[in-house]
Amino acid sequence: MVQKLTEEQCKRRDAFLQKKKQKGKPTQSASQRNAIQILVTNVTQEYLEPQELYPLYSLRWQVEILFKTWKSLFEIDHVRTMKQERFECHLYGTLIRILLSSMMAFQCRYLLYQKHAIEGSEYKGIQQAKQSLPFMARAISKGITSIIEVIKTVYENVCRHGKKEHRSKHISPFDILNLSYEETFSG
Repeated sequence: MVQKLTEEQCKRRDAFLQKKKQKGKPTQSASQRNAIQILVTNVTQEYLEPQELYPLYSLRWQVEILFKTWKSLFEIDHVRTMKQERFECHLYGTLIRILLSSMMAFQCRYLLYQKHAIEGSEYKGIQQAKQSLPFMARAISKGITSIIEVIKTVYENVCRHGKKEHRSKHISPFDILNLSYEETFSG
């Protein structure tokens, strides 16, 4: 999909390029390229209108952020030399920690968004959930009440420390996914 940008969008891109570039003016061909946006997908127009493509395309960045978070917090790129069986156990354990932390963080972020219309940071939410895993392990042996208390503590910490900074006129991933969900499952 090739789309001509509005004048305001072109000005923002030009300002960004000027900041990035130290000296000189952009060439005419660079200015012309700046006036269009190209998005490539294998989804046909039968399923998705061109104007609906950009918000979904922007979700790709959310996936990148999620993988960066996993890599930073769980250090999945640092593995010592070990036997294959031990590595498999280590890998499965790490994947379980990632799954539990991500599930808790996303539920907390979702509740924060539903109750207060505030988007929580992926990184901070997963960090809070990861820190609670040892407490969760102890709470499992004590019973359901203890587990709920740990989850409430994670939620409160995400509310207190996990708010995401928002750029103006920026659509939240929750907004994009909710829109997509409503369109998919309506009727």
